[in-house]
Amino acid sequence: MRRIQSVDRSLDILEALANSDRPMGVSELGKQLGLHVATTHGILTTLLSRGYVEQEDETNRYRLGYKFYQMARLYINKCDLHQVALPHLHDLRSALGERVSLAALRNFEIVFLIVLDSYHLLRLKPNVENSTHVHCTAIGKVLLAFQPTSYIDCYLENTELLRYTPNTICDKEAFLQHLDEIRVKGYALNEEEEIEGVFGIGAPVFYSNGFLAGAVSTAIPTERLDRRLIPEKAGLVVNTARLITQELGVTILQERG
Repeated sequence: MRRIQSVDRSLDILEALANSDRPMGVSELGKQLGLHVATTHGILTTLLSRGYVEQEDETNRYRLGYKFYQMARLYINKCDLHQVALPHLHDLRSALGERVSLAALRNFEIVFLIVLDSYHLLRLKPNVENSTHVHCTAIGKVLLAFQPTSYIDCYLENTELLRYTPNTICDKEAFLQHLDEIRVKGYALNEEEEIEGVFGIGAPVFYSNGFLAGAVSTAIPTERLDRRLIPEKAGLVVNTARLITQELGVTILQERG
């Protein structure tokens, strides 16, 4: 079987970075793999341009890039998340009486996989394709909060945090702090940040290997919201996300900080 040397070398570099517990420099990689520095640098430059490696600004050393996370998600999406989640979402809608949904992030956009509408006559318009605002919806914020740091940084570098209501968080430092708080709590709230009169709660769902599978959420018109019951409603959303996670192979959710 004929092997292509340049591909072998590229894979050797990627495997070396994957097995290292810290970023590595060009010379270090070349020495470890028996490659000329110029060859190593050339391969890294190509991998960097494609998102397979990232370079630290301070040290110029390299680590694996966000592209591997995206590819891993595509692979593990072969698990039928929709089938696992649907009965739990029906239970959540029955408990809340409100619109519930399951969604994932693709190319910095929310893609709704399941939307079950409210039982009430006054209903929110369901978005069954792409939502537009990740930074000011409960499901968008929770989907972003549990992404790798490199993914979040890339999102903020390429996205303007536009203001839609007086409650929208538009400052990037404040938004990063808000994402930290979401990770600690394990769920996100939308305090009328996208649309005045709409409140939301979102919680993450994980695959067995710890990768984010998606998120569960509910959206409630504020005129129907008893704010004293927000902790109880948040608990229902979080518990639904945990039940789906358990069926996807995780029996105990460790805290993610």
